[in-house]
Amino acid sequence: MEMRFSKGNDALGTKNRGNACESSLCTLCRADCTGKCETWLSSMVGRELLYPRSFGLVTAGANNTTHVGVSYNSLRIQGYAYGSTGLTGDLTNNPDDCIFPNVSLETEFGKRTKTKIRMPMMTGALGSTFIAEKYWDSFAIGGALIGIPVVIGENVVGVDKNSEIGPQTDKKGKIVKAPELDRRIETYLRYFDGYGAIIVQLNVEDTRNGVAEYVVNKYGNKCIIELKWGQGAKNIGGEIQVKRL
Repeated sequence: MEMRFSKGNDALGTKNRGNACESSLCTLCRADCTGKCETWLSSMVGRELLYPRSFGLVTAGANNTTHVGVSYNSLRIQGYAYGSTGLTGDLTNNPDDCIFPNVSLETEFGKRTKTKIRMPMMTGALGSTFIAEKYWDSFAIGGALIGIPVVIGENVVGVDKNSEIGPQTDKKGKIVKAPELDRRIETYLRYFDGYGAIIVQLNVEDTRNGVAEYVVNKYGNKCIIELKWGQGAKNIGGEIQVKRL
């Protein structure tokens, strides 16, 4: 059973376990307070309060869809299985054969060069945020093992403090070393078995830095290049902290 209303009480000092967020003023605000309400914290750390808890460590999202009217959230699919089609080999209509492991969801995409995937699913673009960097191994290895595409998001090279850009007289100021990008690509390729793909997304800064050329020259057709044309939704925090210049 899930609790849908707050049991917090400032006077008694009681709280629900796992409050959704800290926000607004508490009911005991006073001039000499040294507490930790959001207003007090924001005066100290500013924009970090966009993600009040454990910035760069937690993923935000889930159960926060509030919509008006009819939307995809209103749909509930409750179906039944009636028989089976497309059986191959020794499989029959016997219930023992009609189980999930015997169903193939394999497909492919691409007009000229086909990319095979084990199921029609892929990750969103996991780019230059600290949390994407921290949890990259989980995303990349998991995606490679189940055979789906994983997308390296924009500006990973630009944010990586260990990246190196050549002088204007050498390669026209383009990227010559990108350790974090290499780590992400190679982590996926280590477990890649022919299904899925590692996709490198480019934004304007990546294009100017020569990331596409870097990827093509170093990895050839082992990677796919994706040109970003618009901004999508993220559930892991689109802001990054600049700790030093």
